[in-house]
Amino acid sequence: MIEISNMPVKKLFFTILILVILITSFSICKAEQTPDTSKAEQTCVSLKYEREKLDLFLKEARISKIQQEGFALTNEMAKKYQDHRDITTIVSSDRYGGEFETSLEKILDYGVKNGDLPIQNFSVADVQNAKSKAKPTSDKDVKFFLYPNLDALKMHEEESVEDGSIVNLASQYNALESVSNKPSSVKWWPYDQTQGPYCALQSVVGAKHREAAHLQQKLTDALEDLLKECKINGQSIIQKYPNLYTGGYLEMMEIKDTNDMEVFKSFLAKNVQEMKFLSQWVRCEGTGKKQLQVFTAAPSLQSYSKNIWDKKDKLTELRRECCVILIEAQYKALAQAAAIRSVQTGKNVKLHVSMVGHGVFNNPDETVDAALKVLKEELEGYDVTVFLHVRLGKPNVWLKGAEKSGVKWTAL
Repeated sequence: MIEISNMPVKKLFFTILILVILITSFSICKAEQTPDTSKAEQTCVSLKYEREKLDLFLKEARISKIQQEGFALTNEMAKKYQDHRDITTIVSSDRYGGEFETSLEKILDYGVKNGDLPIQNFSVADVQNAKSKAKPTSDKDVKFFLYPNLDALKMHEEESVEDGSIVNLASQYNALESVSNKPSSVKWWPYDQTQGPYCALQSVVGAKHREAAHLQQKLTDALEDLLKECKINGQSIIQKYPNLYTGGYLEMMEIKDTNDMEVFKSFLAKNVQEMKFLSQWVRCEGTGKKQLQVFTAAPSLQSYSKNIWDKKDKLTELRRECCVILIEAQYKALAQAAAIRSVQTGKNVKLHVSMVGHGVFNNPDETVDAALKVLKEELEGYDVTVFLHVRLGKPNVWLKGAEKSGVKWTAL
């Protein structure tokens, strides 16, 4: 207890002031600990922080420090070797095969070890939240162009692939490229002549940066954390079906029980917004152009024929719905990112999209319809130009999807 009867006035004043401050601070702390208020405020602050962080990420097109350092090396090689496959071979070891690391790999390993990571931890929900604050700026219709048979390895050399363009890659749910669920060193990507690896190797150093992060278990995965939350009778679905998700490959055919597939479909429909939005700003050797590479994936069904979708049973229908849910969510986030960037920069954004899941991965045609529909809906009122890249001269499914979605393409 404080004795105040014989205390000098000045000292008494300061004592009372200190007591008032302590009591006030205690009251504020208690108020902040009120469950409902603090939780709501924390959520609001968190959403605002992630939105501002994402806005800056999309606007500034910042290349990480360690990628810049590696680019100095790979870009110098581009002066001698114009083919990025040659550059890839020279700067790469078989990292998953135990070969000694190259000079570039040592640089990138050091950067990753010290926190310079290739992919930010944004979710699809974060992109949607940021888009809700990005008000439409254009009264013009979005322009869609059909761009068949373009060499994905040389996309960055095209005039339409401007500095700061957004490029959609056919990838895996771990932002890497492989012909199976086993990791494949970037050294071998040139031998996989599909859109994903070739498009990724426009920036050799960007691909190598992701590889370095994966080797240190620091590469963001789109589905891994999400799938752990899917429960069947109290057990995680990836515990019940250990081969369902490995190495960035989602193999839904592992689920042969209709009731379990119903649980999985319902879980995805409710929680797909929590999957990660895999994207990385990279710089392309030779041209020096920046790209936002967005890594989009589809369920793996390449071991099965396209005839699997002819069945009319409940299990097949649930699998079809899962494919649509996953593809639609990713293309929606892709379009939203382009819309945000157009608002943040005040400039037209070039968005280059591909047929993710519809090639060797044998996803149903409905995924194309869903992708085109959300592209059109999300980009209305934003200054974005869309280029659809179709390989092998087979754009028919996309053209049919465009007709269903009301999308009008202009052939280049």
